[in-house]
Amino acid sequence: MKKSKSRIVNVSSLGANWVEMDLNKLKRYNDFFTDYKLSKLCNIMFTIELASRLRGTSVTTYSLHPGTVKTEINKDTGLRGIFIRALVRIFFKNATEGAQTSIYCSVANDLESFSGEHFEDCRMVKRYKSASDMMLVKKLWEESEKVVKIE
Repeated sequence: MKKSKSRIVNVSSLGANWVEMDLNKLKRYNDFFTDYKLSKLCNIMFTIELASRLRGTSVTTYSLHPGTVKTEINKDTGLRGIFIRALVRIFFKNATEGAQTSIYCSVANDLESFSGEHFEDCRMVKRYKSASDMMLVKKLWEESEKVVKIE
């Protein structure tokens, strides 16, 4: 019987490229944008470490930036929001376009050798500098285990 293959796909953001991991910042509220970027960096770092831990199994992992997608995040931003919403309508991806990289990482053939890598626009991209410190990746995993009380 052929062993089935499974994939774990984590949605992150380009914002992860613009923050440095500080494990102490994870234990407190900073500001919305810092915390958002940190959470997306955690998604990427989690994916990297999980791929390492799953090496040799039939499960692979991928993280991705879906692009800048039209959402309701700017719905209640007042007068400034009118300008922002106009830019969003013109330049941002719609939901179907924004879903393409998630779909690609979920079903594309021959991605197994890229487990733990990051994707944008349906292609693998160079790992963000913010996610390149493998010791910090492991420390984040260990800290996460402590927080959720599992090993």
